[in-house]
Amino acid sequence: MPVESLLLQEFGPDIHLKAEHDGLWLRYSGSNPHVCLARSDCWPEYQGESACVRTWRTVVEQLVDQELAIPEGQHLRVPYDHLDTIEDQSLTLFSEITKWAPFSVHVRAHSIFGAPDFRYIAQLKLGTRVFTPVRFGCFLLVGEMIYRLPRAVYCLLNAIETFNALPSEHKSTAASLKEFAAIKTLIDESDAEADPLLTTTHVVVPSKVSLDVDFDEDGRISLFPSFDGVPRDAFKKVFFQLSDVDSVYALPSDDGGRVRVVLHGDLQEALKVMHKIRHVGGEEKLAILSNPASRFESVCDLDLIDLSLYGPRVRGIGKYPARVSPYVRKGGRRLFNQEEVFEVGLAYEFADGESQQVQFESRDELLNFAEQVGAAHAAGENFVQFKNASVPVTDSLVRALTSLVKRFDRQNNRQKQESPDTAKLLIYANEEVLEYDEAAQSIPGSLVPELPKSLIRCDRLMPHQVEGIGWLQHLYRHSPIRRGGLLADEMGLGKTLQVLAFVAAHLESAPPTDVGLSSGHGPVLIVAPLMLLPTWEEEMRRYFTNRGEIFEPLLVLHGAKLSQFRCVTNTLREAQAQTSVLDLDRIQAHRVVLTNYETVRNYQYSLARIRWRMVISDEAQEFKDRSTGVSHAVKALYPKFRIALTGTPVENRLSDIWNIMDFVQPGVLLGSYREFVKAYEEPAMAGTLDERLQHLQALRDRLRYRKSDAFLLRREKKLLSGLPVKHPPHILETDLTPEQRLLHLECLARMRNPGTEEHRFALLDRLTKLSQHPFLLDATRRLELQDPLCYLQSSPKLKKVVETLHVIRQQGEKAIIFTRSRPMQDILKLVFEHEFKLAVGVINGSPISGRRYIVKDRTNRIKDFESLPGFNVLILSPDVAGVGLTITAANHVIHYGRWWNPAREAQATDRVYRIGQERDVHVYLPIERDPRGEFRTFDQCLHQLLVTKEQEARDFLIPLPSEENLETELFEHLRQERPQSSGKVRPIRNKEDLQLMTPEMFEALVARLFVQEGLKVVLTPVSGDRGVDVIAVSHRAVTLIECKHSAVGSSLTSEVVDHFVNGVEYYVHNILPASLRNRPRECFLITNTSFDRHLMASARARDIRVVATDDLITKLAQFTITCLDVEEQHSTRQRSMNDVRAALHGLQKML
Repeated sequence: MPVESLLLQEFGPDIHLKAEHDGLWLRYSGSNPHVCLARSDCWPEYQGESACVRTWRTVVEQLVDQELAIPEGQHLRVPYDHLDTIEDQSLTLFSEITKWAPFSVHVRAHSIFGAPDFRYIAQLKLGTRVFTPVRFGCFLLVGEMIYRLPRAVYCLLNAIETFNALPSEHKSTAASLKEFAAIKTLIDESDAEADPLLTTTHVVVPSKVSLDVDFDEDGRISLFPSFDGVPRDAFKKVFFQLSDVDSVYALPSDDGGRVRVVLHGDLQEALKVMHKIRHVGGEEKLAILSNPASRFESVCDLDLIDLSLYGPRVRGIGKYPARVSPYVRKGGRRLFNQEEVFEVGLAYEFADGESQQVQFESRDELLNFAEQVGAAHAAGENFVQFKNASVPVTDSLVRALTSLVKRFDRQNNRQKQESPDTAKLLIYANEEVLEYDEAAQSIPGSLVPELPKSLIRCDRLMPHQVEGIGWLQHLYRHSPIRRGGLLADEMGLGKTLQVLAFVAAHLESAPPTDVGLSSGHGPVLIVAPLMLLPTWEEEMRRYFTNRGEIFEPLLVLHGAKLSQFRCVTNTLREAQAQTSVLDLDRIQAHRVVLTNYETVRNYQYSLARIRWRMVISDEAQEFKDRSTGVSHAVKALYPKFRIALTGTPVENRLSDIWNIMDFVQPGVLLGSYREFVKAYEEPAMAGTLDERLQHLQALRDRLRYRKSDAFLLRREKKLLSGLPVKHPPHILETDLTPEQRLLHLECLARMRNPGTEEHRFALLDRLTKLSQHPFLLDATRRLELQDPLCYLQSSPKLKKVVETLHVIRQQGEKAIIFTRSRPMQDILKLVFEHEFKLAVGVINGSPISGRRYIVKDRTNRIKDFESLPGFNVLILSPDVAGVGLTITAANHVIHYGRWWNPAREAQATDRVYRIGQERDVHVYLPIERDPRGEFRTFDQCLHQLLVTKEQEARDFLIPLPSEENLETELFEHLRQERPQSSGKVRPIRNKEDLQLMTPEMFEALVARLFVQEGLKVVLTPVSGDRGVDVIAVSHRAVTLIECKHSAVGSSLTSEVVDHFVNGVEYYVHNILPASLRNRPRECFLITNTSFDRHLMASARARDIRVVATDDLITKLAQFTITCLDVEEQHSTRQRSMNDVRAALHGLQKML
């Protein structure tokens, strides 16, 4: 009988964590109908529950809030694709449940491509031993041990199983090779090993063809095709040799294998036309060269599409590249943005054995280089220049770069989105040159606002809002010589109401029947982040008569609503159909359509066909990146008038405002992107602040800033009257505890050491955690304690914040508190709920999908916070600061975990300091200080940095420096501190210290021990390490080490020894260089937990030395190793088995 699920953990008598075929399930088997595992306050209470249970109960609402988990009745399901994201957010939910699988994956082909019985055979191995585990998703049961697969291996095994399940008629040569292209990429990503057939077969599946011309000795021409990533001359030779066009072409590759070029039907038809044009001369030759496209009109499906259905900016249908983050090697996380970053470069290997690596400095540099290589390859050039080096252009380099870009396009876009190979609407992008221009002219006259009759209490509008309504009406009256405007009021000044009043006045002047396709005037389209759709609808109902009747019929188009407006004759997704799939007549029967950006992107074929009255883009910084699919789709819309709303038109680059204005008023106003960068961005980024401001004045003049006919209107709170007072920030100073002070001193001393730049992130990350709560430095300790009083006693900062909240409580007022750290949010929630006996809500970011229960849950969370009389507290991430939330029920803002961006911090404060706020606003900045006054703490240095950058950011057109620059600047500030005293942090010494570590840090501790003994070490990857965690090399021997850690004292069995022996065998035969392979070898199994006598006997019989807890503590007493030492060692960990090989080759040269 087949196993239907894998039990991972029992959380109680009726709550079980199971791995099943469709995801990880948290299931409730009891009879209480009020239990809901998606809500922490609806879990059953158990006596003596474990830290693991407490952790899951604490984070379930976060998981649902971020759409990482899906409520299913009383149960909760986590799709396997979301597990990596959970781990990235430091939610350590599996460390005591599962270990990373150490196995290597071996893939071989059965039969040949195109054969009916062709399939893949994937095996999991340690050494030569093959394992056949029970697998559910990314979880494996091997004997009595449960392992978790890395994401890449999980995806590879799924892809293989999916292909093998295909019927034989779907396994033609072309179809098999297309699937292999994806599988081979996964083989590379997962460090898997493959048989020679798979290793030397390279597949290219072109999406388009380029026309090339061959001239013979008589001047006659023959046409032949060329493709990106395909050797030009080799394909030309095969193409001319064959008498007909094939669906698959085989070409030799420079590694002795084959490049298979797989063509879809349209491309085959195009090649058939080229195949017929051989040795053509005379008038026919001239006709072909003057208009080659005429020969292909009958075979090109895209040319058959009537582009007049769309607006004038749409130039066709095709594919555009998504912007990617193509780094190969994980480089840790940035200090203020905890997403992982990667590094990529070129590795040069010279004939004398020397090697050199040159890193790409930016994403654009990689993409530009890939384009340069592709162009050189197509032109038959042998070399390109890159950073003063000549790079040989080979077939393998072209394939590697193509694979790299595709790989990270997928890897760094885990959210569901259209494939970059899917055809979209192509626009005149105004990138290099100006292709599309809507000429703008100066317009005469002054602002004469006409307020709508349907607006309730017009007298409650503030003067600047009346001005804003008049400005929009002034621009609209002069369309088409003015196509729109950018309303860039500072956050909190009522931009939404200004625009709704403008729309209402316009609709009041339009005939009641002026809707639908026959009227020639489409609806008003409002596009906003998903989280803000309820806000727009609520303001229509609240501020206009008869609950917003003027906007009716109103359509809120997203999520499940989309299925109600699909054409019954088309069941394909729009990207597949490449045409409209929505019922446009029914949509245009509405006066106002309210939707989100993802819907505009995913249904661009439909929405770009409607001639909208106007398109209103809220939070327009959502499409500031000119190369994204959202930006292209928004610009493809076809309105009479456009309005963009954002309080931050410039965030990271001055060109952010170019992209917004390229939507509002494209053309000569700001020119092409390249022209804008040269004319405005580059000059404005050089020189002193005063010089930069002078350069920006030219841009202001171009936008007619502060003129009645301005393209951009911005007002700031400090210049307006009628708002309550926002007091200067209250600095909540607290002293470091003795323990915190010692840890601080240790980091500062380490920063001053030569060569610490490579550990810069680890040091700053440690201080960031330390400044919020010392328990954040130790995930296991944080999860194990879960005692609110203990958290309070260990952090003076947290204690001060609680004291401040008590004062706010006495005043009967509300507070919001910001921190990005998910673990810190958990601590705050736990402490506040215990201290104030409240159900404290947490809100993170903006939801990705259109799941209505997510948006509704967040909206209800804010309403619950606001509706409770008197005191309440809400925890938010600053990530929500830029999505227009209004929380004016609170008038106290606490920035607990501060972010690097002072503009984002100001946006967070603006959640409460905005129109509708009736109380004075207070902002609190908790800052720790040295009780002796000998040095500036991390908090103090960061505060000073933010104050300085805030002064620079007061001009809304000045972007902030990059995060990397700010990180460097903060690091330099800290390393200049010279405290008089030097503290000694207590080293790692006892059993409790070992238990409080994570398994990864335990491995790093063991590696550090061998470093202290004078050996060179290599720390293997966290996952897929093939059964060995540390390799230590000396002049006389090679030591292979396996580490086994437990925080709860689970016991090891002899199966661990078996796996280690298999791992050693693999390393000896496949990883160690020849010079190290022949040295004497030692094997260690080092653990902090118990084991049975069978394990000891098995280890002794195989010459493996077991180092138990007592032996390890004795060894630690000989050295002084701190947690910071361990973190630094961990930062040297290799990211892949190829990195391990390279590191070992480097070691053998040093010894």
